[in-house]
Amino acid sequence: MITEVIDNTQQLYYINTAQVVYIKQRKNYGLWKIVLINGEHILTDSQRAINQIIESLADEKDLQELVCS
Repeated sequence: MITEVIDNTQQLYYINTAQVVYIKQRKNYGLWKIVLINGEHILTDSQRAINQIIESLADEKDLQELVCS
Protein backbone atom coordinates (compact mmCIF):
# COMPACT_ATOMS: atom_id res chain seq x y z
CA MET A 1 0.00 0.00 0.00
CA ILE A 2 1.25 3.48 -0.88
CA THR A 3 0.49 6.29 1.61
CA GLU A 4 0.92 10.05 1.22
CA VAL A 5 2.77 11.72 4.09
CA ILE A 6 3.53 15.42 4.46
CA ASP A 7 6.43 15.98 6.82
CA ASN A 8 6.99 18.88 9.21
CA THR A 9 8.81 20.86 6.46
CA GLN A 10 5.80 20.46 4.12
CA GLN A 11 7.54 17.97 1.80
CA LEU A 12 5.28 15.33 0.28
CA TYR A 13 6.33 11.67 0.42
CA TYR A 14 4.70 8.63 -1.13
CA ILE A 15 5.62 5.79 1.18
CA ASN A 16 5.34 2.10 0.45
CA THR A 17 4.18 0.87 3.86
CA ALA A 18 6.14 -2.36 3.37
CA GLN A 19 9.30 -0.20 3.73
CA VAL A 20 8.36 1.05 7.23
CA VAL A 21 10.51 -0.35 10.05
CA TYR A 22 8.70 1.35 12.92
CA ILE A 23 6.68 4.40 13.95
CA LYS A 24 7.37 6.31 17.14
CA GLN A 25 5.19 8.99 18.72
CA ARG A 26 7.12 12.03 19.96
CA LYS A 27 4.55 13.39 22.42
CA ASN A 28 6.66 16.35 23.57
CA TYR A 29 6.75 17.69 20.01
CA GLY A 30 3.34 16.55 18.77
CA LEU A 31 5.01 14.58 15.98
CA TRP A 32 5.32 11.03 14.73
CA LYS A 33 8.65 9.62 13.55
CA ILE A 34 8.48 7.15 10.66
CA VAL A 35 11.64 5.10 10.10
CA LEU A 36 12.13 3.42 6.73
CA ILE A 37 14.25 0.41 5.77
CA ASN A 38 16.84 2.66 4.08
CA GLY A 39 17.40 4.50 7.40
CA GLU A 40 15.51 7.64 6.42
CA HIS A 41 13.42 9.30 9.13
CA ILE A 42 10.27 11.29 8.42
CA LEU A 43 8.66 13.51 11.05
CA THR A 44 4.98 14.27 10.58
CA ASP A 45 1.97 15.49 12.52
CA SER A 46 -0.48 13.77 10.13
CA GLN A 47 -2.58 11.43 12.24
CA ARG A 48 -4.41 10.30 9.09
CA ALA A 49 -1.17 9.08 7.46
CA ILE A 50 -0.06 7.33 10.64
CA ASN A 51 -3.40 5.53 10.92
CA GLN A 52 -3.14 4.36 7.30
CA ILE A 53 0.36 3.00 7.86
CA ILE A 54 -0.65 1.20 11.06
CA GLU A 55 -3.72 -0.33 9.39
CA SER A 56 -1.59 -1.49 6.46
CA LEU A 57 1.01 -3.05 8.77
CA ALA A 58 -1.74 -4.81 10.73
CA ASP A 59 -3.20 -6.18 7.47
CA GLU A 60 0.24 -7.48 6.42
CA LYS A 61 0.69 -9.19 9.78
CA ASP A 62 -2.73 -10.87 9.46
CA LEU A 63 -1.78 -12.07 5.97
CA GLN A 64 1.55 -13.48 7.19
CA GLU A 65 -0.20 -15.36 10.02
CA LEU A 66 -2.70 -16.79 7.53
CA VAL A 67 0.04 -17.95 5.13
CA CYS A 68 2.21 -19.45 7.89
CA SER A 69 -0.67 -21.43 9.42
